[in-house]
Amino acid sequence: MDRKAFARGGYKLNRTQIVGRVTISLRANPLLIDQANREGLIDNEEKRALQALLAHLVQETFWSFMVRVEKAARASAAEPTSEAIIAQRLISEEKRLESSLALLVQRVPEVRREADTVSAIRQGISNLKSAMRQVRQLASEYEQGRTELLNLAGVGLMVEILAHELNRATATALATLQHLPSEELSNAAAKSLQGLSAQLKTLQKRLKVLDPLSTSARNRKEKVDIRRLLLDFAEAHSDHFRREEVSWSVKVMPTPSSDLIVTVVRGMILQVLENLVSNSLYWLRQQKLLTPEVKQRIEVVLDCDDRLLTFSDNGPGIAPNDRDRIFEAFFTKKPAGEGKGLGLFISREIAKYHGAEFRLEPDSNGVLRTFTLDLRNVR
Repeated sequence: MDRKAFARGGYKLNRTQIVGRVTISLRANPLLIDQANREGLIDNEEKRALQALLAHLVQETFWSFMVRVEKAARASAAEPTSEAIIAQRLISEEKRLESSLALLVQRVPEVRREADTVSAIRQGISNLKSAMRQVRQLASEYEQGRTELLNLAGVGLMVEILAHELNRATATALATLQHLPSEELSNAAAKSLQGLSAQLKTLQKRLKVLDPLSTSARNRKEKVDIRRLLLDFAEAHSDHFRREEVSWSVKVMPTPSSDLIVTVVRGMILQVLENLVSNSLYWLRQQKLLTPEVKQRIEVVLDCDDRLLTFSDNGPGIAPNDRDRIFEAFFTKKPAGEGKGLGLFISREIAKYHGAEFRLEPDSNGVLRTFTLDLRNVR
């Protein structure tokens, strides 16, 4: 607290002063003990834990809340604009200026003698048109840069996943070789080779998924059978799901053989699936620590008639207050080093790039843990 500010006759809530209270009691918090002079709490581990919790709430939750409020206030104060709106306004202004100039020349004969002035006004209108062309060029360059950012970020995340798998497979292979019993070398060698073969097959599956994410393939739109894509994705991750003890299911509607073919960048759609799986597996792991008896599952439903792909799990879900924030770049609830807060942001940007919609919705129990990729506007 800012003691000097509180000592003055008046003060207000601002960025450096927060007024609030924490309710504690002897029964609920017996290890938070008053000092003899009632001027605070005795310094112990519980007091330091309370201070750390309060610091986190103030620095993370409350501070970010104030920043969001300020952004919302600035956004509501400013009239929303876009390249298309600006273009329309400039076109309207150009027509109005040209019409007004022609009317002025027609009604005021003296103006005709001011040829230089009339020429300057017409040059100004021409300059407006030129400026608009430059704005459109800048907008096009921005969109191109935005797409490149998506590609680079997506490839970077995928490389991390592949590196993890390579490291795990290599470690397993080395451990197998180190434990070969020398007295049964021939039989053990055969078993080791079988194990190494299985590991290589796993890597091949992962590489099969990685290939469409390469730089040369990521910008190429093509007709993609989403049902086939889901089945291939599930096959490539089957070993991963088995290790995590997660049940994975794909349901296709209205019939299991229904097809949904859309023109998209295959690698980008795979990136959305990778991001969703990565998030689900992390939070399912956390929940398993608390409720090990609950069987973890991920369910994917492809409705070919409604052109909707839904992805859900039975994890802890997302807090209602974070429903929109999870799509912001670098926002994450994971501890430092566990996540970068880019997966869902990239997924929504990929959806926008294709003219699709990516949103979070409650499941049948009202818990926010179902993501929907709406492909109705993608042909």
